[in-house]
Amino acid sequence: GRNLSDPEIDEIIDAYKSHIRTAMNLPEKRQVLTEGDLAPLVDALSELTGQRCWEASPGFDTDLFLYLGERLSTQGTSVGSWQVSTVDSDWRVMKAGKVVASSGDERDVIASKVGALEQRVVSTIDVAFPSLTLSIKFDDDTALVIGPHSGSQKLSELDWEVLAPKKSISVGPGREWRMEKSDRM
Repeated sequence: GRNLSDPEIDEIIDAYKSHIRTAMNLPEKRQVLTEGDLAPLVDALSELTGQRCWEASPGFDTDLFLYLGERLSTQGTSVGSWQVSTVDSDWRVMKAGKVVASSGDERDVIASKVGALEQRVVSTIDVAFPSLTLSIKFDDDTALVIGPHSGSQKLSELDWEVLAPKKSISVGPGREWRMEKSDRM
């Protein structure tokens, strides 16, 4: 027989990895190489439009969590049927073009300012190319903008994550994203 070329070997390995991921129900990483590649990601996020944010709160370090949609009780804690997490990213809350709060602020400042998102309804979702920056705009012209972490101390490979009914969507590192089935709701 003949020897396989490197591209042929790579193709076989990729097919094998894909088969294993499918068999183990692992999410397929998707690359966003062109603006057109954004469509499946934006489509996966589209149901977030129309959801009301009932809590916005700081998490670990400079992380921010938004709880939206139906209020669910799990293990004595309330969570939203939709949850947006900034993970380890640069984010800012904007109102009329001005920064209200950002990931660079002290935790107490964040806690006092992000309440501006509460009781607001998501009006539009946008994902920018090529950065995969997520913009969530609300009905009162407030927006949450989540972009890749710009510092050198990145703690997670993810930039942002959205937990939704029946699915989890995570973005990062770089132009990668994945969606997997979830037991939520």
